[in-house]
Amino acid sequence: MLRTSLLLCCAAIVAWAPAVRADEVLVTALAGEVGSLSAGGPLAPFVRLKPGQDLRLAEGARLKMVYLGSGREELWLGPGKLAIGESMAVGQGMPPARIRVLAGPVVRQLAMTPLADAAVGPRPRRQRSIPAADAIQRIEATYRQLRADAAVDDLDPELYLLSGLMENRQLERVEETLTDIIQKRPGDPQVKLLAALYRKSLRNAREAGKSNSTTRSFQ
Repeated sequence: MLRTSLLLCCAAIVAWAPAVRADEVLVTALAGEVGSLSAGGPLAPFVRLKPGQDLRLAEGARLKMVYLGSGREELWLGPGKLAIGESMAVGQGMPPARIRVLAGPVVRQLAMTPLADAAVGPRPRRQRSIPAADAIQRIEATYRQLRADAAVDDLDPELYLLSGLMENRQLERVEETLTDIIQKRPGDPQVKLLAALYRKSLRNAREAGKSNSTTRSFQ
């Protein structure tokens, strides 16, 4: 009975996490005007792209994305057109991308960033065992290293930290981290969207936890 209760609790907390598909590309940063030629309309941060999609970057636009299967991170600067390929994007009439390959554990956490694409339907959820203190310490240590190596305006370290804390059910820490990011980057539309996505996930996790607690009380 205790094991069942723990598993129910864990499942409720991590119900926010989208499943990872190797052929998807996560948009982790976007500034300026970037449009989707395939779907029409502007592109938003924290959506997933698939091979075959075409984008247009306006003058001064900046787009950063990560191939979830390989960890290949590409930073593109407009203007120009961009074709999303199976393993890399191909630019037309624009400077070559700045490339780096992210470590597997970092990619895994980035991949669990809540999605802004309302068209993405429900996906399988993962259960998580009770977090150990050393797991949280590893996440925090990796975050500090990522932040030390990153540019001031790079949100990747915070995406890693938020995902790790959320996965390990550190809900209050997630809220505190969001508040800290907002204070450091007031008026940043990407931060505003990220906070909205995570606060929705927090509400869902807390409501699911209450529902499971009510169910267990009748068992």
